Amino acid sequence: MSGNNPANRRAIAALKTQLTVLHAKRYKLQRLIPEKDADGNPNPLYKGRQPHGAPLMLRADQILARRNEFYNGQMTFKHNVFIRPDNPYYIMIDLDGVSRGVLQRAKTYKPCLIMNTSFGHYHVWYDVSYLPTPQHASAVQRWLTDDLLGDTGANGLKQVAALAMFRNMKPGREDFQGRPYQIEIEYFKKGQRAEVPDEAEELEPSRQAKRRRMGRRSNNGVDNSKVDWNATLMHLRAGYSRSECIRLVEENSEKRHYYSNMARYAENTVDNAIAKLRSWGEL
Repeated sequence: MSGNNPANRRAIAALKTQLTVLHAKRYKLQRLIPEKDADGNPNPLYKGRQPHGAPLMLRADQILARRNEFYNGQMTFKHNVFIRPDNPYYIMIDLDGVSRGVLQRAKTYKPCLIMNTSFGHYHVWYDVSYLPTPQHASAVQRWLTDDLLGDTGANGLKQVAALAMFRNMKPGREDFQGRPYQIEIEYFKKGQRAEVPDEAEELEPSRQAKRRRMGRRSNNGVDNSKVDWNATLMHLRAGYSRSECIRLVEENSEKRHYYSNMARYAENTVDNAIAKLRSWGEL
């Protein structure tokens, strides 16, 4: 990717910003091929979760110097390019199919970086370098994942995440033109440290704290945002109007038991689903 046009220059600038905000001596760069291709068919290149090539440990300047090599490789082999700063005090929360309301809630805990990986999908980074041990960082990561209804399968301290400038090769993550979504920066503030409740830092949360955390999830740990998202897609495909879909989310979502602004949440869920179906050519 050359810097000869404005779009490319913005993408390269976003990559530099991400590496600056998530400052580390080295970064783990990993390339993974999605299980399915853009049409949802089995990907013949997929051979389990093995990396496409060995993970690389690189400095920021090395990543920038080799960005075209990595980008051209992604376009050729259709793999995702992920990164992880070599610092356990940067924690990432993976938010899938969430409304703007959930994203605003994530911002109240003072993230240093938010990556937009596709419509309604975000990787939210927090700097918890004030904590005494990586175990405390892990406790905060679990607390934030529960509080924000994030992906519980992606909350380890070694979890890799999306890299700016590159594209999301997962099926169903296309932009309005049907191309793989280009990873963008939604928000950043260099040097900003997370601000979370004291209970988030407890290595062994109290019984009351555990109940409060699990109260944000129901259906045996199922992510309610995903349940609402899939139901809304089904209703739109069945011909329901926008207003009907909003009403159904407000009346049936499990989030109504604890969410403070259901009207806003329902509108965002439906509008994001409409945008997604339009990008797929279904509306």
